[in-house]
This record gives sequence, C-alpha cells and structure tokens, in this order.
Amino acid sequence: MEKIGFFGGSFDPPHLGHIIPLIEAQKILNLKKIFFIPAWISPNKNRPSFTNKEIRIQMLQTIVNDFNFFDIEYFEINKQEISYSIDTVKYINKHYSQYDKYLIIGEDNFKSFDKWKDYKKITQLIKIAVLKRYTNSVINKDFDIDKNAFIMLKTSIIEISSSMVRDWIKNNLPYKYLVSSPVYNIIKEKKLYI
Repeated sequence: MEKIGFFGGSFDPPHLGHIIPLIEAQKILNLKKIFFIPAWISPNKNRPSFTNKEIRIQMLQTIVNDFNFFDIEYFEINKQEISYSIDTVKYINKHYSQYDKYLIIGEDNFKSFDKWKDYKKITQLIKIAVLKRYTNSVINKDFDIDKNAFIMLKTSIIEISSSMVRDWIKNNLPYKYLVSSPVYNIIKEKKLYI
C-alpha cells in the first residue's frame, strides 16, 4: 500500500523550517506524497492569518512546483472556520482510504498534543510522525494513549518559525535566507508583513 503524509499549518509564510524536515520525512517514511494543509484559523491562534488564503496558497504552490512529492489539500482553508485536526483526519480517512496515512506534526505540537480536541481519537484514526525541532529538548511525554501511535523522526533541526520570518521582515533583517527564493519573491513583490 502506498504511503502519504499530511502536514498542517498557517504557512504565513512557508519557510525552510517547514520544507527541509519534510523532504527528509518523505525519504524516511517513503511517502509518495506529502500534502500541505493550510488552515483557515488554527485552534491555538484563534485569529485569521496575516495574509489572505490566496497569497498563502500561492506561496505553497511555488514549493509544490519544485517537488513532485509535495501537494496541497484545501479541506481546512475552504471550510473558513477554526480547523480541528480530528475533523481533518476524518476527512483524510474518507477521501484517501486507499493509502497508508501519516499526520506529520512538529515537536512543539507534540508537546501539547493532549490539549488537542479528541486527541485520543486522532491516534486511533491515523499514524502520527513527529519532526524533532529543538536542539536542547528531549521528547518524554506521558500521554494516556498508545505510545506506538507516534513515530519520532530524526530530521534536521531548522529553528525557523513563520513569526520569526515576519519579525525579520518587520525589522528589515535579511529574511531571504529563511524562505525559498520563489516565496521570497512573492513576499517582496506584494510587500507582505511590513
């Protein structure tokens, strides 16, 4: 059975901290595709993104164009409401039933996973791959769930966040080294995050 992965976020903007670990995750897990799932509103943010959905999708599309194993799933962003992972996982299971599926999350999200809506149910519905993100942290979380639901991936640690990119732009720092060239060009052309 072919394997695919799903990686959610605001992607406002997408950056190398997203792309590089996902390239490695694709190889480690031997995934046919990894789908970016841009959120309309993430539950932990409770606010719309800084840029509209069309621009965020345009930035993601430039990444998809460069890699044949990346794609975009529009379920959350088209709902135009808070995106709960349990709803997305149910959608994934219904529409991608022919695949072996992985929900890919960052270590920061793993550490608060027990705060997610219906988190135990999520672990019953899909495998979860965790990207290690921080150099000085150890994953040792005692969830009241099956530990085998989580697969810890040893990927490169790229300590970049979207908020860091936005802050660098606002403070006139050389942010072009934090994002791909096409994303940089879109940000510059549209004067985003100034």
